[in-house]
Amino acid sequence: MQEKERKYTDRKGTKTVIAVMTVLVLFGILIAYLYYNKINRSEDPRVIMAKVKYGDYNQLVVKNDFDAVFKTLDTIEQIYLRCEDYKNSYEMGVVQNNKAAAWLTLALIEKDDSVKFSYLDSAKQYTEKGIEIFINWQKDFQTLERNDIIIKISGFYDPNDSAFKNLNLVDIINKRTDDIIKAQTETNRRLSVAYTNLATIFRHSGDYEKAILLNKKALGLWPDNLTAKNNINILLGRPIEERTAIEKLFPKDSD
Repeated sequence: MQEKERKYTDRKGTKTVIAVMTVLVLFGILIAYLYYNKINRSEDPRVIMAKVKYGDYNQLVVKNDFDAVFKTLDTIEQIYLRCEDYKNSYEMGVVQNNKAAAWLTLALIEKDDSVKFSYLDSAKQYTEKGIEIFINWQKDFQTLERNDIIIKISGFYDPNDSAFKNLNLVDIINKRTDDIIKAQTETNRRLSVAYTNLATIFRHSGDYEKAILLNKKALGLWPDNLTAKNNINILLGRPIEERTAIEKLFPKDSD
């Protein structure tokens, strides 16, 4: 009898644990849903499709489908250009950087010299445009505190704009402010990558002195830029640096 009671108690206890775990899992799913739904509803609806398109862009880059890459980046650019407050934004600088990187990649794999130099020229134009946007953006936003950012951008969020219908403008402005604060910490790294790309363009155009200066400038903005370090090493005939095992396991922000 006692054995039966013990087995019954064990089964009951197991069922209770399962029930509790099920409730906890469902509760976790609910919290995650509410959290991410709030994030989505906090995104600026005018440009949210640009972020969606970046998901497509990342897949296309992996596939080396450059025609589709350029079309996707053009679409993203047009989305930002429709909004006055995004025309010279950090995001627009990223778009130019990405276009430059695509042209540079095409140039480096091209065998025909005349075509290669045409691609390098396109890469140079987009790189310089990206650098200009980043520098101007930093002048406007780099030193601003949160409240100053909110004051600066709030005028672009008209409550009568149909794009914001049934949405909480305060949440949207706060999310945009969060994005700008994150960009403040990220822009120097993006600029470093841009200068590294520009250095690579000059290196393949035969201007090695300019390439060294630009790589040094890149390192001044982001000391962990291994690409810039190794570009200098190549130009000076020094050994290439490899990432340590720890760096490979726990990589820092990538280029």
